[in-house]
Amino acid sequence: MSQRITHVVPIGFEEDRAVYGFINLSANRIYLLIDEKEGIWGTEARKHADAVKKRLNQMAFDNNNVISVFFDPTDFESSKNTVLGILEKEKDASKVYLNISTSTKLCAVAFTLAAIDYDNALLYYVVPEQYNLPSGGVPFSSGASRVEVFSPKVNIKFGEWEKEILNALAMHKISSLGELNKILVPDDVSKAVRAKLSYYVRKLQEKGYVDFQQGKSITLTERGIGLAKPPKDDAVVVLS
Repeated sequence: MSQRITHVVPIGFEEDRAVYGFINLSANRIYLLIDEKEGIWGTEARKHADAVKKRLNQMAFDNNNVISVFFDPTDFESSKNTVLGILEKEKDASKVYLNISTSTKLCAVAFTLAAIDYDNALLYYVVPEQYNLPSGGVPFSSGASRVEVFSPKVNIKFGEWEKEILNALAMHKISSLGELNKILVPDDVSKAVRAKLSYYVRKLQEKGYVDFQQGKSITLTERGIGLAKPPKDDAVVVLS
């Protein structure tokens, strides 16, 4: 990989959801955020962090690019300051993926607010195959079925054309402006309409929501997919 792709993963009581993002989104630098608190909760969380490190070793991931950072996931300021420090260090990275599915809700909120000011920051949520009733050191969840990637940006405003284009790309595989034209305005294939579509597609590309290669493809980026298809968690809850 020529560009640096960084993951920031707070390790709670889960392992599969921590590792799944590395495999599916690629990574060449990983920050593992580990609970530093004393007591049973911190001790158990550190056991799961050790398990994640072992799995990274089994994946032959370079240990020099696995960075352990200790923090308190139950403290908002600790979570916020920790992720802000990492985002500042990684501001030159191509992408910084923030896993908000593997720790506390306070930590997820801190990650979301911190990411707003960094253009290379993307949130992701790993949907597990099932949730477990936590007991006897069993992780809260097991397995992983997919990753939901989305942007924390809140000041997004789109016109009708942009909304239509995003919806069309979410529902169809489109390889050219001509195909997009036939879907959105089937009764008007004039040069004027084609030019208007090209203008709005390029605007969406500039905003990071569309990947447009003239004559080859028009697709949603990860950020665009997160916007057009809001994330959802449909994992099964297992009470046993």
